[in-house]
Amino acid sequence: MKVNIDLCLIPMGGDVSVSSEIAECQKIFAERRLVHRLHAYGTNARVAGMR
Repeated sequence: MKVNIDLCLIPMGGDVSVSSEIAECQKIFAERRLVHRLHAYGTNARVAGMR
């Protein structure tokens, strides 16, 4: 099974920057060897072989 994910982080209250949260997501994607692409409106990830 293949799964496509479109992830968008939206700040709610407080600080308007989500750069640290995005960096953490990128680390998790890399650790799990997920194919991912960061772009101006979010992050796309592709997962193959889910069970």
